[in-house]
Amino acid sequence: MRIFVTTSNHPSKNSTSNIIIKNFIKNLKENNSVYCIWFLYNQKKNNMSENSDETIIDIHDYNDAIEVLKKTKPDCILANNNQYATIDHAFSLAAKFLKIPLIYNKILDFADSKNKKFLKINLKEL
Repeated sequence: MRIFVTTSNHPSKNSTSNIIIKNFIKNLKENNSVYCIWFLYNQKKNNMSENSDETIIDIHDYNDAIEVLKKTKPDCILANNNQYATIDHAFSLAAKFLKIPLIYNKILDFADSKNKKFLKINLKEL
């Protein structure tokens, strides 16, 4: 299974989203052969790298999401689902257009007042 992951942090960094994604992939590897394609988007250009488990590609080498997905041919896409993730939204639309399964992950921003209120209400119900 070829999994396409959008991230602003290099996979070597232990950001919250990378830790969650790596854990997800680790669990998938218990039952499947998994190859991860990391798509890095940030201001600094990163070097592409490739090994037997993963490829790391950079936003600066492509023009749009459809071009990237046609070239990498993933079986599914992991994308962030929040209001600030415009790159992830572009890949969501491209996945729909190309009929590639999409898996959303959402990391709550605890500094956001809406999330704080939501968490307080739901924690009281527990």
